[in-house]
Amino acid sequence: YTLAQRQECITKRKITGISTNGRSMAAFYAIYLKSMVEGIDFYKDDSADQTDGLHVILSSASYAHRIVLPMDVARERFRKRSEHPMASERVEVYSTTSSYLSSERDTNAHLGSAMLRERAFGEILEQELGHKLLNFMEPSQAFTFDTAAQHDGLHIAGPPMKMVITKLFHHMCHEVVNGGEQL
Repeated sequence: YTLAQRQECITKRKITGISTNGRSMAAFYAIYLKSMVEGIDFYKDDSADQTDGLHVILSSASYAHRIVLPMDVARERFRKRSEHPMASERVEVYSTTSSYLSSERDTNAHLGSAMLRERAFGEILEQELGHKLLNFMEPSQAFTFDTAAQHDGLHIAGPPMKMVITKLFHHMCHEVVNGGEQL
């Protein structure tokens, strides 16, 4: 989306802000997100009870930190409301799926195990917390070895991260911006 289209989306949807949630990957998301909202005027919710606007959260869901835990422990951590925001009428939460993993540092970080866990964790995020999932697995596959920011095969930055931010705007805006379509 162009700057004008992003502004149109923010205005029409009355978005008061976009923040990130999670651990290490969320910090990378925040950097890319900052460049996409530069020059945008967010909606000012002047209603007495502050219920007129919508806040959007992009979450990494702390996948890289959960994937190495035993499955039962990881599931319980995904269910913790204190670690994962709950979607509501005034809060829209987008969580990214795991990136393509090339790490061999733990058996649970191997791709097959990671994909099984992602499916289970995705159900918790979508069904119990109301998150909308953004596919980070496919955009990161081609770049994993070249873009692992911590050289660990888990923290994928660069072009895949930019694609996640682009997907966020498509999912947020496709219904209210002319020329928008959901990816």
